[in-house]
Amino acid sequence: MPLIQFNVGGIKKTAFFSFIPKTGGTALIQAFRNLGARIYLHKENNPVVGVLRCPSQHMHYELSNSIIDISAANHSFAVTRHPFSRAKSDYKWAYRKATEPKRILWLDQWLDTLFEQYNKNPYVLDNHLRPQSHFIGPKINAIYRYEDGLENTIRHVLLALKLRPLNNSPTAPQLNTGNHLMNAVIAQHPEHRIARAMEMVEEFYDIDFRNIGFKEMR
Repeated sequence: MPLIQFNVGGIKKTAFFSFIPKTGGTALIQAFRNLGARIYLHKENNPVVGVLRCPSQHMHYELSNSIIDISAANHSFAVTRHPFSRAKSDYKWAYRKATEPKRILWLDQWLDTLFEQYNKNPYVLDNHLRPQSHFIGPKINAIYRYEDGLENTIRHVLLALKLRPLNNSPTAPQLNTGNHLMNAVIAQHPEHRIARAMEMVEEFYDIDFRNIGFKEMR
Protein backbone atom coordinates (compact mmCIF):
# COMPACT_ATOMS: atom_id res chain seq x y z
CA MET A 1 0.00 0.00 0.00
CA PRO A 2 2.66 2.56 -0.82
CA LEU A 3 1.73 6.24 -0.87
CA ILE A 4 3.32 8.18 -3.71
CA GLN A 5 3.56 11.88 -2.92
CA PHE A 6 4.67 14.82 -5.03
CA ASN A 7 5.25 18.27 -3.54
CA VAL A 8 4.76 20.99 -6.13
CA GLY A 9 5.26 24.49 -4.81
CA GLY A 10 4.15 23.44 -1.35
CA ILE A 11 1.07 21.65 -2.68
CA LYS A 12 1.08 17.92 -1.99
CA LYS A 13 -0.41 15.45 -4.46
CA THR A 14 -0.76 11.92 -3.10
CA ALA A 15 -1.57 8.66 -4.87
CA PHE A 16 -2.47 5.45 -3.07
CA PHE A 17 -0.98 2.43 -4.84
CA SER A 18 -2.54 -0.95 -4.10
CA PHE A 19 0.63 -2.86 -4.94
CA ILE A 20 -0.22 -6.32 -6.27
CA PRO A 21 2.98 -8.42 -6.14
CA LYS A 22 4.71 -9.22 -9.45
CA THR A 23 2.89 -6.59 -11.48
CA GLY A 24 5.84 -4.25 -12.04
CA GLY A 25 5.27 -2.28 -8.85
CA THR A 26 8.92 -2.06 -7.82
CA ALA A 27 9.80 -0.53 -11.19
CA LEU A 28 6.87 1.88 -10.92
CA ILE A 29 7.94 3.02 -7.46
CA GLN A 30 11.47 3.69 -8.71
CA ALA A 31 10.11 5.56 -11.74
CA PHE A 32 8.05 7.85 -9.52
CA ARG A 33 11.08 8.39 -7.28
CA ASN A 34 13.06 9.37 -10.37
CA LEU A 35 10.34 11.92 -11.12
CA GLY A 36 10.76 13.49 -7.68
CA ALA A 37 8.13 11.71 -5.60
CA ARG A 38 8.54 10.58 -2.02
CA ILE A 39 7.37 7.05 -1.20
CA TYR A 40 5.81 6.10 2.10
CA LEU A 41 4.70 2.77 3.64
CA HIS A 42 7.03 0.85 1.37
CA LYS A 43 10.33 -0.82 2.17
CA GLU A 44 11.05 1.23 5.29
CA ASN A 45 9.07 -1.43 7.18
CA ASN A 46 11.06 -4.38 5.81
CA PRO A 47 13.23 -4.72 8.97
CA VAL A 48 10.12 -5.85 10.87
CA VAL A 49 8.59 -8.02 8.14
CA GLY A 50 8.97 -11.06 10.39
CA VAL A 51 6.48 -9.47 12.80
CA LEU A 52 4.11 -8.02 10.19
CA ARG A 53 1.63 -10.39 8.55
CA CYS A 54 3.14 -9.27 5.24
CA PRO A 55 5.31 -6.38 4.01
CA SER A 56 3.39 -3.10 4.14
CA GLN A 57 3.89 -2.61 0.40
CA HIS A 58 1.90 -5.79 -0.29
CA MET A 59 -1.05 -5.32 2.04
CA HIS A 60 -4.30 -6.17 0.26
CA TYR A 61 -7.28 -3.81 0.00
CA GLU A 62 -9.20 -4.84 3.12
CA LEU A 63 -6.11 -4.50 5.30
CA SER A 64 -4.97 -1.24 3.69
CA ASN A 65 -8.45 0.26 3.92
CA SER A 66 -8.55 -0.44 7.65
CA ILE A 67 -5.37 1.62 8.13
CA ILE A 68 -5.54 4.32 5.45
CA ASP A 69 -8.28 6.69 4.37
CA ILE A 70 -7.88 5.78 0.72
CA SER A 71 -10.57 8.23 -0.40
CA ALA A 72 -8.47 11.10 1.00
CA ALA A 73 -5.76 10.48 -1.61
CA ASN A 74 -5.83 12.51 -4.83
CA HIS A 75 -5.71 9.28 -6.82
CA SER A 76 -5.75 5.56 -6.07
CA PHE A 77 -4.80 2.78 -8.44
CA ALA A 78 -3.67 -0.79 -8.95
CA VAL A 79 -1.90 -2.64 -11.75
CA THR A 80 -3.09 -6.12 -12.77
CA ARG A 81 -1.31 -8.84 -14.72
CA HIS A 82 -2.47 -12.07 -16.33
CA PRO A 83 -2.46 -14.68 -13.51
CA PHE A 84 -0.33 -17.19 -15.41
CA SER A 85 2.32 -14.61 -16.32
CA ARG A 86 2.27 -13.46 -12.72
CA ALA A 87 2.68 -17.04 -11.45
CA LYS A 88 5.65 -17.62 -13.75
CA SER A 89 7.24 -14.39 -12.58
CA ASP A 90 6.86 -15.43 -8.94
CA TYR A 91 8.31 -18.85 -9.79
CA LYS A 92 11.38 -17.27 -11.39
CA TRP A 93 11.78 -14.93 -8.41
CA ALA A 94 11.51 -17.78 -5.90
CA TYR A 95 14.47 -19.54 -7.54
CA ARG A 96 16.44 -16.42 -8.47
CA LYS A 97 19.42 -17.61 -6.40
CA ALA A 98 19.38 -21.19 -7.69
CA THR A 99 22.51 -22.41 -9.45
CA GLU A 100 21.52 -25.96 -10.43
CA PRO A 101 18.40 -26.82 -12.49
CA LYS A 102 18.08 -30.25 -10.85
CA ARG A 103 17.22 -28.56 -7.54
CA ILE A 104 14.34 -26.61 -9.07
CA LEU A 105 10.78 -28.00 -8.98
CA TRP A 106 8.69 -27.94 -12.12
CA LEU A 107 6.27 -25.01 -12.17
CA ASP A 108 3.20 -27.17 -11.48
CA GLN A 109 4.98 -28.92 -8.59
CA TRP A 110 5.94 -25.54 -7.13
CA LEU A 111 2.35 -24.33 -7.44
CA ASP A 112 1.10 -27.51 -5.74
CA THR A 113 3.28 -26.75 -2.73
CA LEU A 114 2.44 -23.04 -2.54
CA PHE A 115 -1.31 -23.38 -3.09
CA GLU A 116 -1.44 -25.95 -0.28
CA GLN A 117 0.41 -23.52 2.00
CA TYR A 118 -1.93 -20.69 0.99
CA ASN A 119 -4.94 -22.70 2.11
CA LYS A 120 -3.38 -22.78 5.57
CA ASN A 121 -2.10 -19.20 5.55
CA PRO A 122 -3.18 -16.71 2.83
CA TYR A 123 -0.25 -14.44 3.75
CA VAL A 124 2.28 -17.07 2.62
CA LEU A 125 5.14 -15.80 0.44
CA ASP A 126 4.58 -12.25 1.77
CA ASN A 127 1.05 -12.08 0.31
CA HIS A 128 2.31 -12.88 -3.21
CA LEU A 129 -0.18 -15.70 -3.81
CA ARG A 130 -3.32 -13.80 -2.85
CA PRO A 131 -5.76 -13.25 -5.76
CA GLN A 132 -5.45 -9.86 -7.41
CA SER A 133 -9.13 -9.19 -6.76
CA HIS A 134 -8.30 -8.96 -3.05
CA PHE A 135 -6.19 -5.86 -3.76
CA ILE A 136 -9.01 -4.01 -5.50
CA GLY A 137 -11.99 -2.31 -3.89
CA PRO A 138 -14.55 0.47 -4.34
CA LYS A 139 -12.14 3.25 -3.38
CA ILE A 140 -9.65 2.36 -6.14
CA ASN A 141 -10.07 4.99 -8.87
CA ALA A 142 -8.22 3.23 -11.70
CA ILE A 143 -6.99 -0.22 -12.65
CA TYR A 144 -4.15 -0.38 -15.16
CA ARG A 145 -2.88 -3.41 -17.06
CA TYR A 146 0.73 -4.56 -16.86
CA GLU A 147 0.42 -5.73 -20.45
CA ASP A 148 -0.29 -2.16 -21.61
CA GLY A 149 3.16 -1.07 -20.38
CA LEU A 150 4.26 0.54 -17.14
CA GLU A 151 4.95 3.79 -18.97
CA ASN A 152 1.22 3.95 -19.72
CA THR A 153 0.49 3.66 -16.00
CA ILE A 154 2.98 6.41 -15.15
CA ARG A 155 1.43 8.80 -17.66
CA HIS A 156 -2.10 8.16 -16.45
CA VAL A 157 -1.20 8.53 -12.77
CA LEU A 158 0.55 11.85 -13.43
CA LEU A 159 -2.46 12.99 -15.43
CA ALA A 160 -4.81 12.00 -12.61
CA LEU A 161 -2.67 14.01 -10.18
CA LYS A 162 -2.75 16.93 -12.63
CA LEU A 163 1.02 16.83 -12.97
CA ARG A 164 3.06 17.11 -16.14
CA PRO A 165 6.00 14.71 -16.62
CA LEU A 166 9.45 16.21 -17.08
CA ASN A 167 9.47 14.68 -20.55
CA ASN A 168 6.88 13.22 -22.88
CA SER A 169 8.09 9.65 -22.45
CA PRO A 170 8.49 8.69 -18.76
CA THR A 171 10.20 5.33 -18.43
CA ALA A 172 10.21 2.53 -15.88
CA PRO A 173 13.47 0.72 -15.08
CA GLN A 174 13.83 -3.03 -15.58
CA LEU A 175 13.84 -4.48 -12.06
CA ASN A 176 13.27 -7.91 -10.49
CA THR A 177 13.39 -9.73 -13.81
CA GLY A 178 14.12 -13.46 -14.00
CA ASN A 179 17.71 -14.67 -14.36
CA HIS A 180 19.05 -16.63 -17.33
CA LEU A 181 18.84 -19.96 -15.50
CA MET A 182 15.14 -19.58 -14.70
CA ASN A 183 14.32 -18.36 -18.19
CA ALA A 184 16.00 -21.52 -19.50
CA VAL A 185 14.12 -23.72 -17.01
CA ILE A 186 10.77 -22.29 -18.15
CA ALA A 187 11.74 -22.80 -21.80
CA GLN A 188 12.62 -26.45 -21.11
CA HIS A 189 9.33 -27.32 -19.38
CA PRO A 190 7.52 -30.30 -20.95
CA GLU A 191 4.21 -29.28 -22.52
CA HIS A 192 2.16 -31.34 -20.06
CA ARG A 193 3.78 -29.52 -17.13
CA ILE A 194 2.86 -26.12 -18.58
CA ALA A 195 -0.66 -27.32 -19.41
CA ARG A 196 -1.18 -28.58 -15.86
CA ALA A 197 0.20 -25.34 -14.39
CA MET A 198 -2.22 -23.33 -16.55
CA GLU A 199 -5.15 -25.44 -15.34
CA MET A 200 -4.08 -24.96 -11.73
CA VAL A 201 -3.76 -21.19 -12.13
CA GLU A 202 -7.13 -20.90 -13.86
CA GLU A 203 -8.81 -22.85 -11.07
CA PHE A 204 -7.03 -21.15 -8.15
CA TYR A 205 -7.48 -17.64 -9.55
CA ASP A 206 -10.98 -18.18 -10.89
CA ILE A 207 -12.12 -15.05 -9.05
CA ASP A 208 -9.61 -12.97 -11.01
CA PHE A 209 -10.59 -14.46 -14.36
CA ARG A 210 -14.23 -13.65 -13.56
CA ASN A 211 -13.85 -10.24 -11.89
CA ILE A 212 -10.95 -8.71 -13.82
CA GLY A 213 -11.66 -10.33 -17.15
CA PHE A 214 -8.46 -12.16 -18.01
CA LYS A 215 -8.57 -14.54 -20.96
CA GLU A 216 -7.70 -18.21 -20.58
CA MET A 217 -4.36 -19.08 -22.18
CA ARG A 218 -5.21 -22.60 -23.38
